[in-house]
Amino acid sequence: MSADTEKNTINCHEDPQSPGPSDSTSTLGHVVGTVQLYDEDDTVRLIPVPTSDPRDPLNLPKWRKIAILVTLTFYGITGLTAIATVGSIIPFMNMMYGNPAEYMPKLMGSSVNAGETGGPPGVSGAAAMGGGSAAMAGGISEDLSSGASFSGIPGLTSEGGSSESTGTSDSSRPVKRASAPKLPPDVKMKMAPPFESLSRISLLGSLPSLFMGVSNFITVPLSLAFGRRLLLLSMMAILTAGLVWAKFAENFEHHLAARCLVGLGTGSFESLGPLIVYDIFFLHQRGSAIGALWSFSGMFSFVLGIMCSEVVVAIGWRWLYGILACLSGVGLLAAILFVPETRHLRSIQNINGELVHTDAFGNVMAVKDHQLEKLKNQSGNSRSEYQPRTLSSDLSLIKGPYTWDECWKCCITMVKIAIVPNMLWVILLNSIIIAINISSSLVFADPLLSWQKGGNWESSKLGLATSGMIPAAFLSFFASGWLMDVITKRMSKRNGGVHEPEDRLASLVLPVLVLFVGCISFGVANQDTAKYHWMGSVVGLAFINFGFLCANTTLSVYAVEAYPQWAGPLLVMVCAFRNIISFAITFGVVDFVKKCGFDGAFGIYGGVTVAIALIGAPVFIWGKPLRKWCSRKFGM
Repeated sequence: MSADTEKNTINCHEDPQSPGPSDSTSTLGHVVGTVQLYDEDDTVRLIPVPTSDPRDPLNLPKWRKIAILVTLTFYGITGLTAIATVGSIIPFMNMMYGNPAEYMPKLMGSSVNAGETGGPPGVSGAAAMGGGSAAMAGGISEDLSSGASFSGIPGLTSEGGSSESTGTSDSSRPVKRASAPKLPPDVKMKMAPPFESLSRISLLGSLPSLFMGVSNFITVPLSLAFGRRLLLLSMMAILTAGLVWAKFAENFEHHLAARCLVGLGTGSFESLGPLIVYDIFFLHQRGSAIGALWSFSGMFSFVLGIMCSEVVVAIGWRWLYGILACLSGVGLLAAILFVPETRHLRSIQNINGELVHTDAFGNVMAVKDHQLEKLKNQSGNSRSEYQPRTLSSDLSLIKGPYTWDECWKCCITMVKIAIVPNMLWVILLNSIIIAINISSSLVFADPLLSWQKGGNWESSKLGLATSGMIPAAFLSFFASGWLMDVITKRMSKRNGGVHEPEDRLASLVLPVLVLFVGCISFGVANQDTAKYHWMGSVVGLAFINFGFLCANTTLSVYAVEAYPQWAGPLLVMVCAFRNIISFAITFGVVDFVKKCGFDGAFGIYGGVTVAIALIGAPVFIWGKPLRKWCSRKFGM
């Protein structure tokens, strides 16, 4: 136990049965979510209050907490890489499963007006098919694969040679035909039906997000009945199994099903991961811890994403899954060794003459008279029953007591959350932001393969388009982690040492503005590749990801702190519905971009994001009265 924790325990932890006031208007519990973060000496209080139990996760040594955070981050890196990097290999999946008459015109790089093709100029040719496209498709040799000749396709070469100018566009600019991408060793272009449509192939990127949402509905409620460790290890095992299946997938249906399994295994990272972080860190440390979890998992998944297209071209897309499966296995082993059960039941405590209870989610609440007897029965071991932390206790999958009552209570609470106004706002804003992130990752590759100003990209270099996301992720750690904690502490001091959850929302202004600029840059640049340099697309991607990571962290921390006694159900609702709603938004993203153009589609995305974010202004101003009303309305 650290010195600070020991000091807090000695000064604050008295006999759980000792008498004390339980006034419902105490500084800890008069409004749900409001916490006295600083004491009279201007010292940060340790909240939740740690016990003297060696098995209390708050009493874990610092190195162990860091090891747990690193393990969870590694889990996120593996899963998010598998989910997100499909964008850079979609062109290869189009070749394996799609109709050449649909995707080959995109590789020709012809720049035509949206009015002529029914689609945006930046995505050339998907709708510009005709006799020429049919002849082009027919000219491709049936056994065309890696290293084969592209002589049957006008203007295309198999080795990525120089582009060919073949006429002019309406803007009098020469139209460059892109060189055919170098194919991976395990990609054979499909030349005979049945073909999959490009919209259906895009489900490889969007459908896993639906299963990520479903995963949250499973893991958090069950973690209340069986604990965090068993569910975490189970989901990491499912992720590993899904990656192995994807490596050996025999057809499109198997590939899609395997990726859905990967989504199911990855989803718990979004809700169970933060829940474990909340179990082991104090309130004043949570912003930085959650920020590190999201930012570094995002940053390193982007690093791997840069390498993915090179790996795919060099050794094939199947071994991309094979490598990720190995990494997932290493993460599973680390979780077995370093992540103990973090769910902990605490006794009622007398803190400075006030009875308080810390529940299984680490939430501190003042105890009212009518709650005292019930909470005594739910409390953990007394001081005399504490047992030492051992290797056997850390490796154990089952740690009681467990009850299904908490699981069902979580499900009932989720229904209540669905009608809480500020939580609906959190879900909607999070959903549109993650939808933009997924949409941009699904459609950025094809325009780069046929880009005109600045030159078209080789398929093996597509991963480099995500390189701007690395500094974006690094900066998001400071913007949504360290900076958010600094802002929160200063606002708490100005408020007499009282922390209000709405203080977190001040950190939301920057990421929303950056994401809006990113949407405009990405959309406008991809709409006219002859006029704008490809840096507009790359920078736009980076801005979108910065906004996504920052907003994701800020909104998650705010939601849990606003209704701390609903921490588990809130994480389920926020993480699950943002993935389900984002899937609904991105389901037809290919057709949406085709109809509205890149600038229209991403302009709409950006505008809707700002409009929803502006609802946060009244939430910031009147959030506390709203929480007080919810407390009365739902008996919290």
